[in-house]
Amino acid sequence: MSIITVIENVMKEIEDYLSLMSKMPKNESEDLPGFGRLKDVSVVTANRNGRAYFYAQKKSGDRRKRKYLGTADTDIVKQIRDEQLKAALHDVLVNNREVLQSSIKTLKPYDLHALEQNISPCLRGISTEFVLNEDIRKLWDWGKSAYQRNNMPFPKRKIYAEDGTRVRSKGECMWFNEFIYQWVPMRYDPLMELENPKPGILGPGEYIWISPDFLIKCLDGEYIIVEHLGYLMDDKYANDFRNKLQIYLYNGFVPGVNLYILSDGADGGTDSQAIRQMVEQIRQRVYRGVI
Repeated sequence: MSIITVIENVMKEIEDYLSLMSKMPKNESEDLPGFGRLKDVSVVTANRNGRAYFYAQKKSGDRRKRKYLGTADTDIVKQIRDEQLKAALHDVLVNNREVLQSSIKTLKPYDLHALEQNISPCLRGISTEFVLNEDIRKLWDWGKSAYQRNNMPFPKRKIYAEDGTRVRSKGECMWFNEFIYQWVPMRYDPLMELENPKPGILGPGEYIWISPDFLIKCLDGEYIIVEHLGYLMDDKYANDFRNKLQIYLYNGFVPGVNLYILSDGADGGTDSQAIRQMVEQIRQRVYRGVI
């Protein structure tokens, strides 16, 4: 049952109460000698020696003029207070109905059909098996769990992805958001320990820490790396990535298979359509055999 249906049911109950109250006999047209109709009279209370005494007072006019009515068990006191209570209850119900009518306009139902219309287009038509798959849930948990991240300082300009994560560039922000839209579990800017292909102090088998832009884990346990390049016109940046690419290739990461690389154009522009298409390919690889 959707929240809209629940609210509609409550509104129906309110309408039923209001209808019932409208059929109750009203005594407000009766006169209180010297004061006029009961609906124009308010009841005030005076407490003396721990006991309440009730007085009638006109809602308008001289408030100093009062008429003693009696104690709480006096018939006329019960009658007036009962009418005033029903009037107050009526006002509360009407107000609640108006609040519910206003709020229901901003709500969306969560029945299955409505869910399918409001979720990301890439998720429409996904089977229940996909949503409830235990291995897929573990994959999402992997993406959300703590991991060792690159501690290089961020650039001065502040760029945030849709979930509030700070990223280093607008291109990376586009990738990050697209992974969110397409439900691809990933880790941003992680540290990975890979085998170093270049001879060093310890020889070719030496390990080196490297940080890709994104690391994605597939359902079968394989990994995918994504790199977004933004400064290839800079010689040092290009050379650094050339060395990084050698490490990826040495460790079995092949462009177009489990290594996706995209760069900004010479004018600094980013192809969002290319990012979307690549994420769609990655998503198919991540959930191979399920979707």
